[in-house]
Amino acid sequence: MGERGPVVTPWRKAKESNSTGNCVEWAIAPDGVKVRDSKQGKHSPVLMFTFSEWTVFVRAVKAGEADLIPSYDPNPEEEWVSLLG
Repeated sequence: MGERGPVVTPWRKAKESNSTGNCVEWAIAPDGVKVRDSKQGKHSPVLMFTFSEWTVFVRAVKAGEADLIPSYDPNPEEEWVSLLG
């Protein structure tokens, strides 16, 4: 577990991340991008993505394809419900 091999850049997280530490961090490695839980730091399990996989993931997030839809909505008349079809 932990860093598992070298990283080329320091571990980074989003500027918008809050002080509770509920974020993920990423670092560039020679063979791809590593992602870990910021709360656990160097003790966190590390996910490894190839550069191609990371590019597809980032494009999907930016396109809104990874947006979460609540499983319970106390206000079913809100607009997002209509998007479910």
